[in-house]
Amino acid sequence: MNPLVLGLFAVLAAAPAPTRATETIAIRGGTVITVGPQGTIANATVLIRDGRIAAVGTDVAVPAAARVIDATGRYVVPGLIDAHSHTAVEGGVNECTDAVTAQVRIADVLDQHDINIYRQLGGGVTTANVLHGSCNPIGGQNAVIKMRWGKTARELVFAGAPPGVKLALGENPKRSNFRVPGTTRYPATRMGVEVVLRDAFRRAQDYKREWDEYDAKLRAAGARGERPLAPRKDLQLDELRARSRARSRSTGPAPRLSRISGATRWRPSTPSPTTPPSWPPTASTCPSTPTTTSGRAACTGKRPRP
Repeated sequence: MNPLVLGLFAVLAAAPAPTRATETIAIRGGTVITVGPQGTIANATVLIRDGRIAAVGTDVAVPAAARVIDATGRYVVPGLIDAHSHTAVEGGVNECTDAVTAQVRIADVLDQHDINIYRQLGGGVTTANVLHGSCNPIGGQNAVIKMRWGKTARELVFAGAPPGVKLALGENPKRSNFRVPGTTRYPATRMGVEVVLRDAFRRAQDYKREWDEYDAKLRAAGARGERPLAPRKDLQLDELRARSRARSRSTGPAPRLSRISGATRWRPSTPSPTTPPSWPPTASTCPSTPTTTSGRAACTGKRPRP
């Protein structure tokens, strides 16, 4: 790395360790790349108070008691965020024994001793979205962590970060590139993967309906009324119910997430007509601007391949 291109992490790493949690730090004289509306600021000061950035600019007042770090000739940049990571996972990142494992949690197996936390922090990564693997269509719950080397596993977790669950499509959940000894696990095709997604989220919708009805009965009964019998708790469906809501987050291969959306909105289709369409199509059935491969072939008089 060019010695002049150093991030905030490198500047702080070169400084003496802080002596108290509430210390005020001023990084002064560097070129700050804000990655925001302020753009790049030359000869700027970054003021950090109680572990948070309090001010950035060329006219920031530095308290007399602040610890000053000279960043002259260096660049100060925000920490990097790894949006798809498997760092600090102990004992395997995949729970491959079922096609749907939304009940398992990465947070339960975080390894605070993983040396990659230290190495990635040294390379500028300060936050990571640690995901379950992609061996099944619906994997486990993610954990967003801060690279707090030397802290406990619980202290790695980024409090308030949005929850999510790993979804996977393509070769990995189908196991196209490898075979595990024993019985082949369902699904093994793309259509099987889509059915798994559709079935899982429809079961989650039914589960949500049961709990909504229970909550309504509970409110109607009041404080002194007879309490209704609660539905049986299901950790897997609890997570899928949460992920089904409008503002939930799910991670997976971006180019094909539309297939997941389509599967969860599935409705029975109308029956196909018993009489096949005539060939070649007439002018009335041929659109002026075909939008599909089969449509373009039809309107040029070429029969599409099956």
